[in-house]
Amino acid sequence: MEKRIRIPRLGFQPACKDCAAAGHGPFCGLSPEALAGLDRSKSVGRYPRGQILFQAGARALGVHCVSSGLVKLYRVGAGGREQILRLAGPGDLLGHRAFLGERVHDHDAEAMSDVEVCFLPAEVLTPLVAGAPPLLRTLLRGLAGELAELEGRLLERSQQRMGGRLGAFLLRLAGAAEGAARVELPFSRQELADYLGAAPETVIRGLAGLVKRKLIRLRGRFVEIPDLVRLRAELDDRAA
Repeated sequence: MEKRIRIPRLGFQPACKDCAAAGHGPFCGLSPEALAGLDRSKSVGRYPRGQILFQAGARALGVHCVSSGLVKLYRVGAGGREQILRLAGPGDLLGHRAFLGERVHDHDAEAMSDVEVCFLPAEVLTPLVAGAPPLLRTLLRGLAGELAELEGRLLERSQQRMGGRLGAFLLRLAGAAEGAARVELPFSRQELADYLGAAPETVIRGLAGLVKRKLIRLRGRFVEIPDLVRLRAELDDRAA
């Protein structure tokens, strides 16, 4: 059952300058005038333990900054299992990767204690980011995408069997192809095993299993996927 998201508001607000003075706020380098501007624009909410701050798939409407308490960031993987990505505490930002990467959230955020969180809307942050050099903005978007990919690989490594991890890897190589695809493996068997976090023998057995189920055909360094739709469906069925 999906948890209802609500944004409680407080009648008082912690000041950004206080966090900056303590040295644990993410906006410590801003001028007093800029900090005062954030204070005027932000909203502050208090969430009880178990409250969801945002969910995967939702558009990033801004950035959260934890004032007090702990927040669990996690993804839901195969069979509904949770994979904790990290715990965020006072001074930590939430949702900034989706905001900077201009993408939807790829994980959920849940209060692990009573927490107080400042919310800075996108319309306030966008001018600050826009003032950065174009190269820096491009690098930030790239870093956000790389971190999302890394977390996805960690989730696969911890929750999926080898056949599923290999299938997901091959689908990434196939990209947006439809129908059938022929992809070249960029790694040796040893390198592929290192990438997937397994022994080479396990990878070889996993490939053999996909061949036996007629999901792929091996042609030296090339892998033929006769039906991408079927491969995706097989992975979805095994994750359910």
